[in-house]
Amino acid sequence: MSSITGKPVWSTSKSIGGRIITHDNILYHGTNGTASVRFYDIQTGSLLKNTRLPGAHSVDMISYSDNQILVHTDDAECFVLDNEGKILANFQETFKVFLKDGDVLYMESATGIQAVNSSTEEKFWGLETGFYSSIPVFSDKAFFLNTFSENGYILSVSRETGSINWKAIQNVLSNLYVTDDKIYFVSSDGYLVVLDKHSGKEILRNEFSPPFDLNKQSGKYVVTGDPANNVLVIAFGDNTQITGLMILNP
Repeated sequence: MSSITGKPVWSTSKSIGGRIITHDNILYHGTNGTASVRFYDIQTGSLLKNTRLPGAHSVDMISYSDNQILVHTDDAECFVLDNEGKILANFQETFKVFLKDGDVLYMESATGIQAVNSSTEEKFWGLETGFYSSIPVFSDKAFFLNTFSENGYILSVSRETGSINWKAIQNVLSNLYVTDDKIYFVSSDGYLVVLDKHSGKEILRNEFSPPFDLNKQSGKYVVTGDPANNVLVIAFGDNTQITGLMILNP
């Protein structure tokens, strides 16, 4: 869809669920059922290539780093693909692997998140966070996640050491959408909230009108955006609407 007008640009009837990410001009689709990674031209929707993941079922995690695509499936298989769709590595891992950066795997642990050497399986660091509700969002030197607790927290964590940079008490309903300087999300009490990425300080809390109704929730609340055009896009899980907002102070 166009972030400016909201009108469809292209569509495909070949999707069977799964996960999608984008990088540069490619959309990567990890499929449900028989696991594969499909490469689409982001401008036209043309299918460029399709890599079958042998013996694997349903992609539940896909990420891009170091010119490689990392895929984790729901039967605990991990695959590393290059930009041409060639499988470079395949290994089994029960914990979800969020990102491969050089020799470092950032992945789940029994009580939080950890960084592990991909070759030796040596643990660089581990952080106990309890349960967190969405996939961590990785930035250059840190990553961000929101936790389940009596009072929910958003954490900024150093990628190098696993130490906490800052912690902010927030009840997050959606995912976290992270830009160069800010973090955007929808709160469970009906607000669009904006935090300073570097300090966790709240910059903006804007109430939706009319408020959404969690009793009618039938889908997910999702926040994403188009940084090139300073557009924020929000999908509402209670009414299946998608809204585009212009960011006046990006």
